[in-house]
Amino acid sequence: MSKAKADNLKKILDEAGPKFNIHDPATWSKQAALAAKGSWDELKKLQDVLNAGKTKK
Repeated sequence: MSKAKADNLKKILDEAGPKFNIHDPATWSKQAALAAKGSWDELKKLQDVLNAGKTKK
């Protein structure tokens, strides 16, 4: 997941239909990379500025 491109993930979600294409995978790879490295504090900081996985507006 950490090496997946957001565009590819979005395509998969779009093809999966309306239950899935509402999600925005833009930050998923970064979050997965932080988790894989065990960078839990950095991951928490990132998630604190996200809203349901998306950058807060």
